[in-house]
Amino acid sequence: MFAYIPARIGSKRVPKKNIKHLAGKPIICHVIENLLQCPNLQGVAVSTDSDEVKQLVDKYDKVVTLSSRTSTLSGDDTGFMDLVKYDLDRFGQHFSSTDVLFTLATSALIKPHEYSAGIDKFNQGQHNLVMSVTEYLHHPMLALIEDETGHLSPLHPDAYLAQTKSLPKSYIDSGNFYVFNYKTMKQHNMFLEHTPIAPIVLQANRAIDVDTMDDWHRLEESYSEYEISR
Repeated sequence: MFAYIPARIGSKRVPKKNIKHLAGKPIICHVIENLLQCPNLQGVAVSTDSDEVKQLVDKYDKVVTLSSRTSTLSGDDTGFMDLVKYDLDRFGQHFSSTDVLFTLATSALIKPHEYSAGIDKFNQGQHNLVMSVTEYLHHPMLALIEDETGHLSPLHPDAYLAQTKSLPKSYIDSGNFYVFNYKTMKQHNMFLEHTPIAPIVLQANRAIDVDTMDDWHRLEESYSEYEISR
């Protein structure tokens, strides 16, 4: 199995977020250094369209960038499934593996043992997808929805008749990492179709998907706590 980090240079809301400095170091370097502590990974693939990113990551042993990612896979509209279907195979051929840990360049607060736990759970062979999640703060079955007149009604009325503690645990995709076989994942249109799925539950203050500058500031605030707990 190998790790795969998509790291294009273009990002409008957080400019150059994949190499933005966190605690004096490009954030992607934090992620790579954590991945390299996972003994069950063959290496790390960094898929980028940027020479600047290549220069930062090529200094690491077991990190490969191969040729630059094509412009058709580097736009704002490029999704994870586009990368699975049209980019991952070249790295899979390099590592002679179709099993991949797909993680983001901004997932700097994910610990090596959490990545390893995801890999171990996948290798047990009982799940097609292992993904990082966080628990919902408020149970989604207790959601209220608004109709066109402005009136509220429960989304799941029966849930209000049950004791809260009896409701099933609920999670949300944290957007930090996924473990799967990319050859079989190609058959789907989105990751969550690749069932059965197993969770790796993360603390919410470390499972930060950086889409805005507010997200970045939250990540910076959490970093010092992360360092203390390592």
